[in-house]
Amino acid sequence: MNQRLAILIHFAVLAALCLTANAQSPGQKLKHFAREGLSFDYPADYHFDDKSGPSGQTLELANEEHAAQIMVISRYEVINSPEQLAKAQREVTESFVETLTREFKSQQAQIERSESRIEVGGAQASGVHLRAVLADGAVNSDVYSLLLGQRLVVLSFIGPDKPLEAAASAWAIVRRSLKVEARTDLTVSAPAEVVASGTLTGSTYENRYFGLTLTVPAGWHAQDSSVKQQIIERGKELVTSDDPAKRAELKRAADNTLNLLTVSEYPVGGSEPFNPMILCGAERIASSVVKDTDYMIGLKQTLRYSRMTISLARDAYSQTLGGVEFSVIDLAIDYQGVTVNQRYYAHIRRATHCSSSLCIKRTSS
Repeated sequence: MNQRLAILIHFAVLAALCLTANAQSPGQKLKHFAREGLSFDYPADYHFDDKSGPSGQTLELANEEHAAQIMVISRYEVINSPEQLAKAQREVTESFVETLTREFKSQQAQIERSESRIEVGGAQASGVHLRAVLADGAVNSDVYSLLLGQRLVVLSFIGPDKPLEAAASAWAIVRRSLKVEARTDLTVSAPAEVVASGTLTGSTYENRYFGLTLTVPAGWHAQDSSVKQQIIERGKELVTSDDPAKRAELKRAADNTLNLLTVSEYPVGGSEPFNPMILCGAERIASSVVKDTDYMIGLKQTLRYSRMTISLARDAYSQTLGGVEFSVIDLAIDYQGVTVNQRYYAHIRRATHCSSSLCIKRTSS
């Protein structure tokens, strides 16, 4: 038995919900900044200098007791394509890093550069860490960028070692609470290639459109597009109806689904009696579905159209993954006398007028 047992059952779409945790000390007083769609919390004993201009917001936060600086940059430009994102990153992020590098070199510093990643607003941001060794000590500069609410957001954290340690809590509060509201005045949905984009580098899968990062289990095997298509086509066969109208509806639902990532514990076609797998997909759903629980109700109604016997092992419950609350159900599937257990996670995210739902499914013996 292999991963062809997996099915994609579809009906759903998008409403944005991003839960972030504030890393704050007990009793610590916070202030809240909210302007032009950008918002975040910061310690009450910090002050910020607003250097915003026509092209975007630039906020510098600092505490008088130490020399560390936190900077938040949010461009106003709405980004709808990978090309626009790459251009914005060149103009802002890369330019910022180059400026810092030139400044350190002008002071005859020895510079160490490395790539890094960090959580910002519940999503993963990529960045650069610069460590400049000067005559009077070392200075660290971290510069991260990501796409939030269709806007480029850049954060930096700069200072000597000890001041950075003192400001670590403030840095965590700002970046974890940061949000950018999606533009609601747009009438053009994001291009399909933006929604479908995603990359697998080593064991890390990243989809910037959904702000999604997954780590593939060590030794597992990623499947190519041909296997993904086989799963979709098999799903159309296993979830169907004798009613032509309902059959057409189910087919449309399947066609509105993107198989973002499929990985299995063993290679395809191996001799193992069972091949556990993880599927990550996104689907466009009806505008009437606004909550994760609504999605699960529709999913359970769809189960009756399966040609296999599917029972509900555990009804809908909540589970937090990566700081985001998902709705979850556990299913038991009888396939030719063998029981396949499936855990189905779903969370709805909305961006402008384009709707998508993220679900992750794992089958096991």
